[in-house]
Amino acid sequence: MGKQIVRYTLVYLSILMFLIPFIVAQPPVTTVQYFPNGYVIVESQHEYLKQGQNYQYNFFLYNYSTGYLVDNSSINCTFYLANSSGEIIFIENIKYLSEGYWEVDINGSNFLNKGSYPYGVNCQDDSGGSLAGIFRVTLTGYQLTESKSILYIGFLSLLVLIFFLNFYGMGYLPGRNIRDEDGRIMSISYLKYFRNILWMTGYFLFIGIVYIASNLAFAFLEEELVANTLFMIFRVAFGLAPVILIVWLIWIFASMFHDIQFQRMLNRGIFPGSNL
Repeated sequence: MGKQIVRYTLVYLSILMFLIPFIVAQPPVTTVQYFPNGYVIVESQHEYLKQGQNYQYNFFLYNYSTGYLVDNSSINCTFYLANSSGEIIFIENIKYLSEGYWEVDINGSNFLNKGSYPYGVNCQDDSGGSLAGIFRVTLTGYQLTESKSILYIGFLSLLVLIFFLNFYGMGYLPGRNIRDEDGRIMSISYLKYFRNILWMTGYFLFIGIVYIASNLAFAFLEEELVANTLFMIFRVAFGLAPVILIVWLIWIFASMFHDIQFQRMLNRGIFPGSNL
């Protein structure tokens, strides 16, 4: 039994470590088009955006041949934003600021869903310049690096390992009082109460594992089906926890009361029959 639990745990950890490179998000790609007689668009750094948060996109516009900044005296710049299906969801003329850069404000309602959002900038007059890139929207606004993946999954794996060890240790504890062949109680085993405590510990460890897993799924998976399912399981388990805890405490005190009565009978040489 113990070797099987250790084996399954090692297999579980190996699978998690194998999946790390696949869940680490890829950096966004920005494509800049240069024209010998046109403009160069130099944008600010903006790799990952937070879900539902407003964003201020800005860039500098240079003349490719002279290297000078271009103002808005004769040029018109437009910003385009699309969703993951390629549908244009936001178009806005970009305003020029006296500080020398161009700016457009994007409302967070355009980033309600996690995923990739292609965007483009187009500046035109007698010459022209354009740029295309991708916003990657996550719950936190950060990229899941390999080091962070190892840290998060390592912590989750530790909880899973403790969960398995918790139930593994229960196998060495008695589940009821010591009885003879006829089912009569010979002695009271108080270690069975520690076994019951481990059952409750395992339940709360399960709640913690599901909660952490759901948060990781919300933060780093574009599809929310897995995250919503895990979070629903967490809410049900957490909602039942007070009821289960109260019933468990009542059962513990009732069992202790019966054991005290049985102990008194044993002290008088009476060996009662019981399933406890």
